[in-house]
Amino acid sequence: MRIIYEDVVGTLIVVHASSLGNIENTLAITDYAILDREVNNNRLPKYVVDKIKTESEFKLSVEDYKSIIWLQLIPSNAINPVEIDDNYVLPDREFRGAWKQNGTIVEHDLIKAKNIQLERIRAAREPKLAKLDRDYMRADEIGDIASKQAVATEKQALRDITEKLKALTPSSIEEIKAATASFEEF
Repeated sequence: MRIIYEDVVGTLIVVHASSLGNIENTLAITDYAILDREVNNNRLPKYVVDKIKTESEFKLSVEDYKSIIWLQLIPSNAINPVEIDDNYVLPDREFRGAWKQNGTIVEHDLIKAKNIQLERIRAAREPKLAKLDRDYMRADEIGDIASKQAVATEKQALRDITEKLKALTPSSIEEIKAATASFEEF
């Protein structure tokens, strides 16, 4: 069983619940005082705990199992929680931070994915620009104009690497990746 929802800060959460059998086994060996506390905290249905206490061969129905999962794993402030099919394939995790919920499916927020990629590029080129700044200062100290021009050209190429992506209005994750293919080279 899997459930998706958005948390209060807008992050999409995917819950992968333990199996019905594992839940049954855990409940069967849990001390009654702990089970009663979970009932008092609205994290277990009372009728399920009553079953555990009275039935020697305790078995959960699918409905009881789902009820427990929802109470145990889904916070009260979850936004639009829905169960998704166990066979549903989640999108590319490379842009996990850009996932958004659309009913019972997960999509990419393409603007968010674009911004994630821009930040990755900026972080990757930062040490390269810092090294080039040092190279420029060394060339400046000795008056090497040709080296200064070469460094300036290289720095501009690093700055320009984001231009194609910044100008893009993406319609797919593949477009974002294609727009930054040259990023992998530097």
